[in-house]
Amino acid sequence: MELFKFDPVGGGDVTLQQGELVNYIDDLMWVERYRTPGEFKIKSLLRSGLREQLPLGTLVSHVDTSEVMMVENIKIVDHVGADTKIEITGRSLDAYLEQRIIGWGLYWQYLGVTLTEPVPFILSSNESYLQAADLIEEAINTPRTPAAADDSLVNVEEAYRITLPSANYPVYGERNMKRQDVHKGLLSILEIDDLGIRIVRPGFSIQDMAGIDDITRMVVHDGVNKTASVIFSWDLGDLDGADYLFSLKRKKTEALVVGRYLDQIVISDETGINRREMLVDGDDIDGIYQNYPTGSDKTTALAAMAIRGSEELSASKELEITSVNISRT
Repeated sequence: MELFKFDPVGGGDVTLQQGELVNYIDDLMWVERYRTPGEFKIKSLLRSGLREQLPLGTLVSHVDTSEVMMVENIKIVDHVGADTKIEITGRSLDAYLEQRIIGWGLYWQYLGVTLTEPVPFILSSNESYLQAADLIEEAINTPRTPAAADDSLVNVEEAYRITLPSANYPVYGERNMKRQDVHKGLLSILEIDDLGIRIVRPGFSIQDMAGIDDITRMVVHDGVNKTASVIFSWDLGDLDGADYLFSLKRKKTEALVVGRYLDQIVISDETGINRREMLVDGDDIDGIYQNYPTGSDKTTALAAMAIRGSEELSASKELEITSVNISRT
């Protein structure tokens, strides 16, 4: 695997054009994931020079992937009687969204203004993949004020690539987002329709999405089925071991959304022992009102609570996990 680093530009720029190969690596782990951030780990001797070549914040990739990852940790192990070693780890660039807060621009917009109630951050009614893309766009390309673009990620854009028919993606109502880091909020949206996120670096094409010079994209996507091309066999010695887990512990079929003033129920056709209920916190939905909501305010709040209940149920399905140790041979 030919690992390389991108040369820093400075000033918060993310121009990924030129780079250099990373050599003198004794051990390398590179893991890409569908929805949660991928990760890498490099092990070598300190005298390899990797400490100077890969400082914190360095962006890296390799020739066979579109993914970009960032150096987040550097660990040096120095014990008497042994060579001093270095371990460098990091995660894919989408993990950077942990460093952005949902609706941060609203705080700047209303800075110094006395408000009688919290200002909600609302994503417009749309399919989940479009809402996810809008959330990313707000986080990385929305300036705090019209005159200050200092918090935008230069040369980074949001995008989406959906291959399934549009009928697979219903339109959801307005989404009132909790104030939390953008990555947590993004995962809550991606889980609804089982979507993923990946990084596509400049010039690298995936499926029907052509590469763009200078532009790195955070792409919301519905994955690619590789079951016909990626097969591991016990008989051929590909696997050293595997664990399989099938669980219905998290599965729920009914939801009671509890707000500050209102409750909302989302039901299904399940009965008897197949009926599995869950509580969902909806205080932030009707908690924006000073008193018990009535009229259109009540209707709007109940509709939003119904959406949240449905989303939580969609994410609470039967669990299937496979953990496989691939043979080094």
